[in-house]
Amino acid sequence: MIRTLLILSCASLGALAADAGAVPAGWFVAGKHPEHYVVETVEKGACGARAASVRSGEATPAGNIAVMQMFRAEKYRGLRVRFTAKVATKDLVGWAGLWMRVEGPHKKTTAFDNMQARPLRGTVPCAAQSVVLDVGSDAELISLGLVLDGPGSAELAHPDLEVVDRSVATTDLVRAPQDPRLDAAVGRVGAVWFSDRIINSQESQAQLKLVTPGQWRDRSGDFTASVEGDTVRVTALDLSMPAPSLEGEFKLRREGDANVIEGTWGTGLSRYPVTIKFSKKAVDMKWGFYERHLVVEKAPQLAENCVFFAQWASASRLSDELQLCGVVFDPDAPRAQTVLAFLLGGFRRMGTGIPLDPPATAPRLPGVNEDGLRRSPGLSR
Repeated sequence: MIRTLLILSCASLGALAADAGAVPAGWFVAGKHPEHYVVETVEKGACGARAASVRSGEATPAGNIAVMQMFRAEKYRGLRVRFTAKVATKDLVGWAGLWMRVEGPHKKTTAFDNMQARPLRGTVPCAAQSVVLDVGSDAELISLGLVLDGPGSAELAHPDLEVVDRSVATTDLVRAPQDPRLDAAVGRVGAVWFSDRIINSQESQAQLKLVTPGQWRDRSGDFTASVEGDTVRVTALDLSMPAPSLEGEFKLRREGDANVIEGTWGTGLSRYPVTIKFSKKAVDMKWGFYERHLVVEKAPQLAENCVFFAQWASASRLSDELQLCGVVFDPDAPRAQTVLAFLLGGFRRMGTGIPLDPPATAPRLPGVNEDGLRRSPGLSR
């Protein structure tokens, strides 16, 4: 049973609407170079109601911005919570999304999602978006809000936080989604999780299952893989291509402290070499003219068994990111799951979604709000 606990707030929005550029009471901004963005309250936004509006204030803003609240987590400990809001975007060159983070002792992130696996891009009509996280028994703080990265604008209206039961899957990026259809995950490449019997992509919604020893397929049969000795053979149907059938053969080997995937991938007539080399220090991927080169990020990692990699376009702008978790680093990493996870993850640079840390001046304990999320007649349902 779903039980709404509190209505999120941008308190006294009527007054704020007349105060151009003001950040709603109870909320604050964080991110990298938030000064390159404008935050205001609009009386009637794209969702037909009062909304918090965030837009780039420069043609090419550096960094990103988050409009957020932070509050104590005690009353939510041991519960699964869903943060929902109606979001509309316009002319996004980068991306936007809702985000929520749960922190335990010593500011350690125990649960996190910023919609990096399903980012909002371009112009998206008003629609409900949500993130779902578990709040641990030792949780101290919950932070949540809207993030915008790059030129364009986004609006947030009708924010809501509710407790949900365990039948609602989490969207947690720190650990595997708690979906009963997905076995306990043992590895991850970006938004692709895998177990001994299932490979699941959060971004593309693709899911392959082990149907017989060494044989993998999705429900439609358009994506299949087989393990023959030390070779993984893959066939995929991509209707967006003129020659939609993609085929490849891959081998996974160990080289020093790194795992290396080598093979070919492409159409029946045009296959291109693939080389993927990754360790806990760096990831290098190449397929034809697609390349990704990332190094381990020095910022605190989200989980003990995960490594966050990044590529920076400049000192302040992240251009690519990837997180690898679990057994992918092992010398005996499972061949089929590791190869397929990288293929599903893709060779193109991903939209960036580096976890946002509150600025040094942001309130910590006891938090922005001692009692929970602030109510508001302005943005509430």
